Amino acid sequence: RDGPVQPEEVEAALAAHPDVHSAAIVEWPAGELKAFVVPAGRAGDSAFARELQGWVSLMRAAAEVPARIDFVEELPLSVDGSLRRSDLLERPIRLDAPRPDERLPGRTR
Repeated sequence: RDGPVQPEEVEAALAAHPDVHSAAIVEWPAGELKAFVVPAGRAGDSAFARELQGWVSLMRAAAEVPARIDFVEELPLSVDGSLRRSDLLERPIRLDAPRPDERLPGRTR
């Protein structure tokens, strides 16, 4: 895929996983994608994060696979129900989140 990453498309790919309730993508200043995932009935651990990276890599280009995935209880929403991405950017980076070189191999486009 050429062109800029569309966060909504990556979020949809993550949300299509049966163990994901909802997801949000933010781009860090260095251009790295970070996902915030609300799990559905499953513990959010590094093995699940790697599984989700592999899942996204089957549907999206390599540049669209989040470099980091953090699990949260809920996504920050405004009064009107829209996602407050700026609140996600203020969250600290988890040190146990998988690095890009730990991703599951997947199909690249």
